[in-house]
Formats: sequence, C-alpha cells, structure tokens
Amino acid sequence: MNRTMRPARLGRLGSASAVVALAATMLVGALPSASADEGPYTDDTSMTATDAENQARVDGDAMWAPIEEIAWESSALDYYTDATTGKPVLVFPADIGATEEKSAKDAIATQSPNSGITYKKSARFDTSELQGIIQFIQDNRTNLPSLPSLTLDYDPATDLIKMGTDATPAEITAMVGEHVADVVVETGVTATAEANRFDDYVTYLGGVALTNKVGLCTAGYALETDSRRYMTTAAHCYKETEAVWNQKDTADFSASNQVGSVIARYTNMDTEVMYRNAAPLAGAYTGRLWSGGTKYSTANIRVAGTTTVWAAMENLHVSGRSTYQHTNHRADDINFNICWSGSDACIGDNNGFTYDRGPCNCASKTAGGDSGAPIFLVSNQNTAFIAGHHAGSITWSNGKYRMVGVKATAVMRNTGAHILNKL
Repeated sequence: MNRTMRPARLGRLGSASAVVALAATMLVGALPSASADEGPYTDDTSMTATDAENQARVDGDAMWAPIEEIAWESSALDYYTDATTGKPVLVFPADIGATEEKSAKDAIATQSPNSGITYKKSARFDTSELQGIIQFIQDNRTNLPSLPSLTLDYDPATDLIKMGTDATPAEITAMVGEHVADVVVETGVTATAEANRFDDYVTYLGGVALTNKVGLCTAGYALETDSRRYMTTAAHCYKETEAVWNQKDTADFSASNQVGSVIARYTNMDTEVMYRNAAPLAGAYTGRLWSGGTKYSTANIRVAGTTTVWAAMENLHVSGRSTYQHTNHRADDINFNICWSGSDACIGDNNGFTYDRGPCNCASKTAGGDSGAPIFLVSNQNTAFIAGHHAGSITWSNGKYRMVGVKATAVMRNTGAHILNKL
C-alpha cells in the first residue's frame, strides 16, 4: 500500500474554511464509560446479542485488529481469509525487505499468537505499485465526462486487480491505460451512492436523519478528540462549509435544529465531518445511535467502542433514515475500493468493505438516504461496537448485490479522533 496517499488528519482540519481545528494527535488509553441508564435515554433491548455472538465478536476482533493495524503500518498489500483453512493470510509486496518482513511477522506472533496466519509475497506488485495503479485508474476516471461507476479491488488469491464498471469499452481503455495485464474487468456493474430520525435535538445521536434542504442522508457516529466532538456522514452527501439540519416532517431550518456544518471532507474514504458548538459541551453530539426498526421509533443504543471488520463477519446491523435499523448482514470483501457514479467521492486505500444480505440472502437492503448510516455489532451487554458507516450499494451484471461501508478504524486512523462512547 502506498502510505504517502493518506488523507489529511482531522487534527489539521482540511482547509482554510474549517471553522474549528482538532487536536493533532489521537488520544491514548482507556476511554471513559457511560452507564446504561445515564441521561434521558432508554436503551433498546430488542437486539441484544447472545453470549455466543458476543464471544464471536470478541474473538474475531482480538484476532483481526492487530493484523489490520500491522498490515497498515507495514508495507503489506492486503490480508484475507483462506477459503480452505479459514485462517488469515497476509500478502507482502514483491520487494519487501527481510528486516521489515521479519518485524511484521514478529509483531503478529506477539499480538495475535493464535491466529494461525500464513504469509506470501506478490509475484506482480512492489511496495508502491498496487496503490499507484488503483490511483492511476481513479484519476483517469475523473477525466471522463460521464464519471462512470468504478470498483477496484486487489484480489490476493489471483494477484490481480478486479475492476467493475458500467463504462463503455473506450472509457475502460482510457482508465486502465498501460495496466491492462494487471486488471480483470467486469462490465455492467452499477454503483449507487445512497444519498437520500426525524425529530432529534442537541445532543444529536448517530443515525439521525439529515438534510441540507435538498439532499437526504444519515448521520453516522460521533467522534471525539481531547477538546471537541464531531459527527460523521458520507462525503458524497454535502459540500464543505455547508449547513446540515435534522430532517423533520415539517421543514425546520432554524439554528436550533442545525446538526452542524461540514468542516472537512475526506473524498478518498467517502467521509465528512460536521461540527456544531453546543456549550457547555464542545460539540452537539452524544455516544448513542438511533436503532429502531420503524420510522418513529424512539429506541436507541449506547456506543461502547469500535470493531475491526473481518471476512464473513456476521450479525452486522445498519441504521439509516430510509430503511431504519435492520440486521443479519455479513461482511464480504474486507478491503474494497470504489468511486460512485457522478461523484467526486471515492473509497480508496482499502478503506472500504462490502456486506451482503446474510447467509439466508434475505436481510433488508439499504436505500437512498441511508448514506452515512452507522454499521455496528451489538454485544451481549446491549451496546454497539461501530464497524463503519454505510456509503452505497453495487449491483453486478449477474444480479449480485452488495452494500458498501467505510471502516471506522480507517476513519479514526486518518482523522486522529476516536469514537465518542459517552453522553
């Protein structure tokens, strides 16, 4: 992975138009906790995980979290689950040095000793080449007037880049250029950014319905530095500096109903951050999510922390303004890259993941307006662990359907903030 291509951290907030600056470094150490009955909220107890589901979350995160972090910090190209053994495989670039390779292996042996991980090297890509080719194709797409749908995904099993698009043959040639031997193309792929609850107020919960008077989206989850609180949504939703309100049945664009203003957009991970001062708190947000399965449900759940996304991770929940809260989703591709048709927002640098309708292929689909919605697991303590936020959906030419999320771990790593888990 080409680590020179990271977005700017929130702590140096993105542009001169930013209304506030965040602290430049991530907080270290245990976060404060909030009791379930703290504040005016009532916990949603309708979806508490079983002990087995909770243990699966704990065990999965314990194994995959250090692997993801070490893969990011080293020059590893990707990691995945072997279809036969069910064990993780870390793929190094062709030109990795012996010292760096040993250091990564030693770190995983120490931090995830029971993972059963194996290693291999790419026969095709060196340290910077893979992400360079992905960026090359994305950049060429921006020169096409139609801005076609584009998905890009390194497949470590075949050592090739998988590209999905609804572009014409001429546009595909223009995007791929001289890298035709490195790319397998599937045509007829349509990627839809779902930019489309209703009576919230300070302090706002994640999952609240958003509008800029025109476009409809969903708030994700609250972030915090040492001095400020922020709320996330998808970067394809609103423009930088734009004011965003809670979408109510009766239009209310008063100052008191403003969720915040967009102070930074991260178009390489389809993420933007809102801020609003709400003294005495330095930010108008709380560490809870709207979680009800109907439009006017008052159910909500406390955020306890984050979780790493791993392959075949089950029981994912998503909670948006259009389809409300639904579950039984399963993670599929855990290192995914995509550019939405007609938008400058992409998900690059393996910051994305896809998730499906579960083993039964019967879980609910998302819809327009769900963009930005929190994706999470629920513990047996009835608390939410944030996996990411929803960005859109993809339909392949053969009818295959996947929803797309942005990893919360990537958002925290690139912004320097952490998940807010208190009122």
